[in-house]
Amino acid sequence: MRVPPRLDYSLTPIRRSLAEALAPLCAYGTENMAEVTRVFAERDNWQRKAG
Repeated sequence: MRVPPRLDYSLTPIRRSLAEALAPLCAYGTENMAEVTRVFAERDNWQRKAG
């Protein structure tokens, strides 16, 4: 039986800093998902009526 080669990886410092910067945006989206969904549905309904 052949064992596939192992691959190890990690984020570079610049990519790690990007992930840290995006974390608050992800938290915002999670915390406000219901409101954002409502706003998008309202916009879609408005566009259908106008369109």
